[in-house]
Amino acid sequence: MTPSDARPAPIAAALEQARSLGTAARRAGSDLERAQWLTGLRQLIDCLEVTFTDVLRTFDAHGDGETLSAARSSAAWLHHELRMAPGDASSRVHVARARDELEGGTAAVAAGTLSFEHLRAVERALRPLTDPDQRAEAASLLVDLAERVDPGRVRAAGRRLREVVDPDGALTEHEQQFARRYLMLSPLLDGMTSLDGLLDTEATATLSAALAPLLVPAGPHDDRSTAQRRADALVAVATRALQSGDLPELSGSPVNVEVLVPVASLSPTGAPSGRPPGPAPATIVDHPGAPALLSSLAAARLACDAQIGRVVLGPDSVPLELGRRVRLFTADQRRAMSVRDGGCRFPGCSRPPRYTDAHHLVHWADGGASDLSNGALLCRWHHRAVHEGGWHVERVPQPRHASGDETVQSLPDAQRTLVFVGPRGQRGESPPRGP
Repeated sequence: MTPSDARPAPIAAALEQARSLGTAARRAGSDLERAQWLTGLRQLIDCLEVTFTDVLRTFDAHGDGETLSAARSSAAWLHHELRMAPGDASSRVHVARARDELEGGTAAVAAGTLSFEHLRAVERALRPLTDPDQRAEAASLLVDLAERVDPGRVRAAGRRLREVVDPDGALTEHEQQFARRYLMLSPLLDGMTSLDGLLDTEATATLSAALAPLLVPAGPHDDRSTAQRRADALVAVATRALQSGDLPELSGSPVNVEVLVPVASLSPTGAPSGRPPGPAPATIVDHPGAPALLSSLAAARLACDAQIGRVVLGPDSVPLELGRRVRLFTADQRRAMSVRDGGCRFPGCSRPPRYTDAHHLVHWADGGASDLSNGALLCRWHHRAVHEGGWHVERVPQPRHASGDETVQSLPDAQRTLVFVGPRGQRGESPPRGP
């Protein structure tokens, strides 16, 4: 007989009542009623969690899991019989065993002033402490704190408490965590790459601080998920590091990304003037794994703000000619664009200049000049939207007035408003932000 085959009569009655509660809760007609139901149901669940902990404490003390199912531990029994996740099962057993020390906390949970997750956070903070008096004092302090903050803050306070009470143990734990760090980039068969890893507390704080400014949605048209914005932010930070020139040299040369690209692929319209359409994809040749293919549109986007070097290949893919590298926009032009644009020019975007590319309004492969009037700063997300997302940029026509024998524009090209037009006809104006 399994535990689910028969239930105590009070449990069976409570289950029936719980089902009727569900029917009544779904009939809540106002926002206030729904909020009251949620609050009450949460308190009921937490109160039952305390009862579950009390029964589990006795179950564990008597070794009932081994007697009933030859389970090697109470946590193993919970995992197998109740299908709990191993970590969840183990955590509940820890809470049950610390029941006496957590008396104040369990009473607060039963009264509805604390959640069961608070109780778990307090118990987790007590584990490294071995002195009974220290554990009792710490439990009292943490329960008192838990009544004012969320469980995450309780866990943070517990880590801080460990550093104060047992600095040597805390240092050992930090060193163990640091030793477990790793980062893996695993190329997949479809050309994507899986990123997996672990970071210690200091590294997590550093990376989080670097990514945080770039996690804010880049305007009203930014429909990326948080995870997608985080991925783009990581690439933006890496791009910024490459552009800074501060990275150590690799094999005697500055670190960069080498792309092997047919010249036709550098034209966003399909091919430079006089060439047939249908450009071939580009290939990243400086890559830790197998060579990676880029679309022709991606290659054109990368060429907007990069050093371009020409490698002419013969019929057998043998390099025949190496061209001279030419930076499309100079550092002075970039600074001038930074002052004029103040960051990404896409309407509603607030990315600062250091996280932007210099985009050619008329691509250089189509005859566009590398002049200030033909450039605009775009963040990586909106640069991709313009090249690969169906958006395009137009200049607002400026009124002209007569000046002697000439007709002149009221504003120079470099100070004109840009209009971004989306694939569904969306339009947004972007005036210059600087002086």
